[in-house]
Amino acid sequence: TFAGLAPAWRYDDVQLSLSAPGGGIGAHVDSYDVFLVQGEGERTWAIEPALLSAAEERRRSLPHPDIRLLSDFGAAAAPQSWTLVKGDVLYLPPRIPHHGVTA
Repeated sequence: TFAGLAPAWRYDDVQLSLSAPGGGIGAHVDSYDVFLVQGEGERTWAIEPALLSAAEERRRSLPHPDIRLLSDFGAAAAPQSWTLVKGDVLYLPPRIPHHGVTA
């Protein structure tokens, strides 16, 4: 078993995202590890190259009832981007701002 390998707050569930061309949820940050596994189609992911503190996240948060969306994505430093195709995987450590848009 993997008990004790990582703190309980680092464990999460599996999330599935489906979207039409041009779709996505907006720039945001997660507090847990994210493994983006691309199924059918393509999605371009952009990330800011530095961790975002909780205080900076609060400062940059846009009003939204369901998710903490970020304003000024990529303003501090040019984001890096990759287009994922079927079978590609992109790993994001906790607190890395990211934004995905379906091709």
